[in-house]
Amino acid sequence: MNFLDIQNFSVNVNEKNVLNNINLSVNSGEVHVILGPNGSGKSSLSMSILGNPRYTVVNGDIFFKGEKINNLTPDERARKGIFLCFQQVEEIEGLVYKDYLRELKSKVKNEKPNLAFNMSLSKEFGDVGLQDSHILRYLNSGFSGGEKKKSELLQMKFLNPELIILDEIDSGLDIDAVRSVCDILKNLITKDKAVIIITHREEIIRELNVTHVHILKDGQNVKTGGIELFDEVNKNGYSVLLEEK
Repeated sequence: MNFLDIQNFSVNVNEKNVLNNINLSVNSGEVHVILGPNGSGKSSLSMSILGNPRYTVVNGDIFFKGEKINNLTPDERARKGIFLCFQQVEEIEGLVYKDYLRELKSKVKNEKPNLAFNMSLSKEFGDVGLQDSHILRYLNSGFSGGEKKKSELLQMKFLNPELIILDEIDSGLDIDAVRSVCDILKNLITKDKAVIIITHREEIIRELNVTHVHILKDGQNVKTGGIELFDEVNKNGYSVLLEEK
């Protein structure tokens, strides 16, 4: 049984087709990268897997661990074990980070935070390169670009999801920050996880040992292969590959 099965999946946003007849299967221990020109549907795919209500399913199904999840809300999908690391990380004034993590434990994981939870926060923040001072700050408020990405990874660590989706996690980061994020991800992505990455950064693709490569164009999955497909894109660009279709 596949962790994630997407079958004949088509999606509209404001009556405009953004995904067309997508088929994709992802198993635990696999790392899939989604490539494609701007506007090809990469982020639409990640948002649709999460269940963003702006994205209307017009055909097809999504199955997670054998269960059809088309009608589940984003919260319900998160409780099932799906996590999306957003490309743009929001700052939330008035919500203290520690309180937010307590809510994550309580509402999503159905675990009651205790004294051990409070005592572990310093280590948990340190493990992803955040300081103790971040614990009592408002969620992502005033964080640098790299700190915001690390904040997303901290939340991922707390939730311990089975399906991880990383949407342009390198967006806005310099090379040192990308390396730091890669180091954290290598510790968090274990063999029991299924991973989908949207990125063009070679460092991330190499460091995270991508097993499958997919190229999207105009909302369709037009090519699938191994790491050699990424090497072709690197060498020739999309135009040559997509002309061969």
